[in-house]
Amino acid sequence: MAHDFSAVNNDREILCYNIISSNEVELTYRQGNPYRGDINIPTTVTHKGNTYSVTAISFLAFPFCSDLTSVIIPHSVTSIGENTFFFCSRLISISVNVNNTAYSSTNGVLFNKDQTTLICFPAGKTGVYTIPYTVTVIGNSAFYSCSRLTSVTIPNSVTTIGSSAFYSCSRLISVIISNSVATIGEGAFCDCSSLTSVTIPNSVTTIGDFAFLGCSSLTNIYVKAVTPPQIFEYTFGGVNKSIPVYVCGSAEDYKNTDYWSEFTNIIEDNNCNTNIEALSLTHKISVYPNPATNIINITLPENIHQAVFMLCDMQAKILIKQNISNRDAVSVNNLATGSYIYNVITDKQKYVGKLIINVSNEQ
Repeated sequence: MAHDFSAVNNDREILCYNIISSNEVELTYRQGNPYRGDINIPTTVTHKGNTYSVTAISFLAFPFCSDLTSVIIPHSVTSIGENTFFFCSRLISISVNVNNTAYSSTNGVLFNKDQTTLICFPAGKTGVYTIPYTVTVIGNSAFYSCSRLTSVTIPNSVTTIGSSAFYSCSRLISVIISNSVATIGEGAFCDCSSLTSVTIPNSVTTIGDFAFLGCSSLTNIYVKAVTPPQIFEYTFGGVNKSIPVYVCGSAEDYKNTDYWSEFTNIIEDNNCNTNIEALSLTHKISVYPNPATNIINITLPENIHQAVFMLCDMQAKILIKQNISNRDAVSVNNLATGSYIYNVITDKQKYVGKLIINVSNEQ
């Protein structure tokens, strides 16, 4: 936790730094006097006549800063260590300069630049959160100790839930994991002591060790995978092994699989056929042309007659919401050139895709 030097920023706040090269430094932990209030990190800092560019924020730069409320990251920062905002219980906003080439922020949440990885959800934010459809990875410790978070929706775009992603989210009651996640990392939902039910989609092949350790309020588990996902000794450590575990496929397969066999009430789920049928819909929905100019057409499966079409910008703001039937057309002629996310929602499934609009093209 030692630092090379400290300096005062424009807000008269003393910040601590480590020298990492002849002209670069990283912001680091301030020992004995944790950072508090609103911290505005400068782009450069001067020490003993030398001017350094602030290019990094160190691992555990802000641990247990319980009075820290916001952080502004300059365009010069291109590296942020994991667990940087560890147990910052009142942190409500992380802002990133628009000229930063590595990171971005929306509504105080920290992402990588193209918003495919959610890096940090500030622990002081409250209530319900829907992850944007741009996100494919929920980073390690992204929601670490967000004790005020009660519900989160994980969209179909997400394929990976990182290690300790929701560690110690003690008020988290509801989690919707969409059918695109392949891996749930180690300790992902560890100590989520208010979580009462979890559904593991059939896309998941591996659930890391300690993933649901200490989830003592779980009363049931639904596993939609026909082949039992790989789990480990402490994946469900501390969970009552007599609770019902509803599975697709053969209950005997689960009973004969390492660590699933510890559960004494494994039941075959009678609703699995509906879910398997719904999966095939993704191959029968068409949204075209793509790229589009002013009109898009939507073709639904033969057995689906009604659906809802929604088009969102890359920050998940809904721009168009329209009830549709098979082979309907939707006007997009008022939208600018760019990338958008569309949802086609039927009574059985939500299908998510990316739409490119290019107003300069001719139909």
